[in-house]
Amino acid sequence: MMLSRRHNLLCWSFGRGLLCWSLVWALLALSARPDSGEPFFTGAFADDYDDQDTLATSLYEQQQWEQAARAWGELLERYPNDPRAIDASFFRGEALLQLGQLAAALEQFETAEQRWPASRHAAQLAFRIGEIRYLDGDLPTAKSSLDRFLKENPEHGLCHFALTYRGEIALASSDWLSARRDFEQALQRNPAGVLAER
Repeated sequence: MMLSRRHNLLCWSFGRGLLCWSLVWALLALSARPDSGEPFFTGAFADDYDDQDTLATSLYEQQQWEQAARAWGELLERYPNDPRAIDASFFRGEALLQLGQLAAALEQFETAEQRWPASRHAAQLAFRIGEIRYLDGDLPTAKSSLDRFLKENPEHGLCHFALTYRGEIALASSDWLSARRDFEQALQRNPAGVLAER
């Protein structure tokens, strides 16, 4: 009789535990983003991503570059496959560039460009890669990157900067005609830009 009572108690406890876990999983499923294509439980942690991203953005806006880069780096480690990771990757690169960490910024931008070639940051990534190579003194590679940026984004707002960099590269190799052409185009696109002061 005692054995039967214990058996019933164990079955009852197991049943309640199973019911409790079923409710937990159901709540997690309800909190997932619809049509996200992610495992059903990931939506439960969406607030954590948003909170970390908001913190990183706030630090960036306050020009606390190092802390912002660290916060976005942690976000990318924890959520590498989140659809919003491209934003974290791009702005982490921007923060690293502000810190003057050219090699780290270049690596971040190149990784982002390879992973998300058609993202909304694609043009800016291509420009930044060319710009950093120019600033780092890798002029032949910088020219190739800037050529590609200008070809793929002929009307982009950063074109006058790209043309100015490319003109400087042409000057460095004594290609006066190419330098003049690029500087003239840069001035046409932005008459009040850096070249207007020269």
